[in-house]
Amino acid sequence: MIADINMDRIDELCEAIEAVELKNVKEVEAFVRNYTTLIWEYKMIGKIYDYYQPDIEVIREDRILIKGVDQVVEDATVFLAAFPDMKVDIENVIVSGTSEDGYKIFRRMRYKGTNKGYSQFGPPTGKSLGNNCLALSMFYLKKIDGSWKITSEMDMRSTEWIEETLQA
Repeated sequence: MIADINMDRIDELCEAIEAVELKNVKEVEAFVRNYTTLIWEYKMIGKIYDYYQPDIEVIREDRILIKGVDQVVEDATVFLAAFPDMKVDIENVIVSGTSEDGYKIFRRMRYKGTNKGYSQFGPPTGKSLGNNCLALSMFYLKKIDGSWKITSEMDMRSTEWIEETLQA
């Protein structure tokens, strides 16, 4: 029964994402909220390939550079493995730009989850991120060969808090 409810919600999010044309700021905000929820809450990590340019460069906290969509997928997989009950609270999405030139997007959200899976620090601790794991992102969304893709991103997470949660 839960699986059916989740599949219905996943289908609903996918349909909303596919239906949007990204002609204005309101549509872009809805797209960002929907794809963020789809990836982080419903663990649809493979969808990252649909939304990111293959040669994307993501700058993370501490100047960590992630190159290519495969590494973006790997990064998300590792994070979600440690927090399999992950939820996101998207607090703000600010969009500027046009459908002709592309959009610059700022997103503020909080990751919420419990360390129930293995991480680079070892076995699960059972500790919760609570409301303390802030994530701030800035990224560009541009039309490339007829498809909207995220072309570059800066993504900062509360690394110290995540590491404290992952360590016994």
